Amino acid sequence: MLIRQHGYFNKETGEEFSAIVTNSLKNGTRRFITDLKGCSAINSPAAALLLDACLKIVEDYHGEIVIFGLNSLKKSFLEMTGIFEFASYAASFEEARQIMGIAD
Repeated sequence: MLIRQHGYFNKETGEEFSAIVTNSLKNGTRRFITDLKGCSAINSPAAALLLDACLKIVEDYHGEIVIFGLNSLKKSFLEMTGIFEFASYAASFEEARQIMGIAD
């Protein structure tokens, strides 16, 4: 599943992200690619919800998540939160697909 975030990633949009992930996991989806290219900024509550979603995907459902579209500031912020201990980072959508092993 591809999830795209546009604009400010705050608590409310983090809750929407979590709901999408939770519902998708319940319906059998185990692989997620998250595009944050259109995301202008991420606040701490959203990062906590994103981390929680990553934990749920990887630990609870043995799934996989790849995040791409990060500038250096967003990447550094997410690294500090520990998200990349559960999610993979990709520089592009194509690289995210390769990490997931998705053929063209």
